[in-house]
Amino acid sequence: MGKIKKGKTPKEKKKPSVEVLPPIEFHHEPPSMVAENLLSEGVVIWRRNSLGFRVQQLQSEKYYSVLDLLQFHTALEDPMSNLLKFSQKWHPIEEMLEHAVDWFSECLSFVAIDEATEQVCGTLIGRIIYTSRARAEIDELQRKIEAEIKEEEEARIEKFADDVVDMRKHSDDQKSLKVKTRNVSQLKKRKDDSFDYDEDLMNSVMRPSDNPSATYKSAKIIKGSCVSKPKSDEIITDDVKDDESSRSLLVEVSKKRKTEIGKAKDKAADKVEKVQPLFEAPKDTIPVEIKSSPPTYIFDDTYQDYKDQTLKHFMKIRYKLFHYYSLLEACEGLCYYKIYIWSVAEPFQNKGIGSDLLDAAVEMCYQLEIPMMVVICTSQKSQGIATRAGFVPITRLHYNNMIGAELYNEKVAVAMIKYLNVPVLESYIQVTKEKVVQEEEVKKKNEESEGSKDKKKKKKKDDKDKKKSKK
Repeated sequence: MGKIKKGKTPKEKKKPSVEVLPPIEFHHEPPSMVAENLLSEGVVIWRRNSLGFRVQQLQSEKYYSVLDLLQFHTALEDPMSNLLKFSQKWHPIEEMLEHAVDWFSECLSFVAIDEATEQVCGTLIGRIIYTSRARAEIDELQRKIEAEIKEEEEARIEKFADDVVDMRKHSDDQKSLKVKTRNVSQLKKRKDDSFDYDEDLMNSVMRPSDNPSATYKSAKIIKGSCVSKPKSDEIITDDVKDDESSRSLLVEVSKKRKTEIGKAKDKAADKVEKVQPLFEAPKDTIPVEIKSSPPTYIFDDTYQDYKDQTLKHFMKIRYKLFHYYSLLEACEGLCYYKIYIWSVAEPFQNKGIGSDLLDAAVEMCYQLEIPMMVVICTSQKSQGIATRAGFVPITRLHYNNMIGAELYNEKVAVAMIKYLNVPVLESYIQVTKEKVVQEEEVKKKNEESEGSKDKKKKKKKDDKDKKKSKK
């Protein structure tokens, strides 16, 4: 620092002022951000409404709030349920809600939430349905992965058992050394001051020999006269006793080792963690759990397993609406996204929540490269929203034909379909089959190289034969 004049204070250096910027708010999250968030355990927000509503991925925290929505709004306000008088019969609603949590856990669903009160105001529950061809290929891959995991578990168990046996051997060796040192101390007590033993005796006692009886037979008294000389008979009797005890010890040790090896294998089998097979999903997609057969209680996938007759009739109508049209042929035999429930509570209707829920499902299908979506629209409002989103009707059911009655301003229930301009959904199967395909390519290359070598050898032989014939 330079010199400061008298009566003046040094100037303080100015600190840079940090400007805290507000966080960037998107009308809806960009696709790349959505894909990254879907791979994590955090909350995924697909849409934000200008009226203060957001659409996010349905997770376990909101399951019971969605159950309340289904119980007090969807089951009572849906036109088809009104025709069947669900409001007067609580048994079908109770049975439906018993299995609803299973639907949620097996589906890729959405929920609309009021950001001011965190109240659930709408939901869209859907699931990816795979065809028999895709399931067969996935099952084959799953079997291969399970076989590899079993081999790894067996190798781990064998290694653990070998380690246990080695530890037991080490402990047995230490015990045998203690016994031998004790025998040496007893021999030293018998030894007289004027009496010396050969060094071979000490070596034979300290070192385990092939023949245990040779321990005392190899002992030779070399020097001096014995004041308290041990008799030869005593030595022989000790020899026989030690021989029998050593043999019995060896037999017991061998038995113990066999039992310990068996116990070690059993313990290792119990301790080994059962690893579930994992499927490698594409990087920019959601990891979806793939199963060989759908569960029995996924809403209207079946109607025969329900006990209540009213609920069974309700599910049968929806089942027929979907299955009059061959959905599996329409999606080129791969998969499609089926929307089971699409509902908004009555106080929150006419605020764009239903269209936001459907748009979020469409965006997710684009992310997953799903070629087709299907939904049943039971009201005129839902049909209008779906048509604006690009859905086309495929089957129609008039309510008066169903029960012989009509609702106010509601006439038909329509099953609608939407095709998405995405690549064919071979990416799921292709990613999981990369290893198998690579191995096949390597085999083909090896075969081609071997075939080319054989052709070259044949050409050389033919050339040599031609030259010889010319000569």
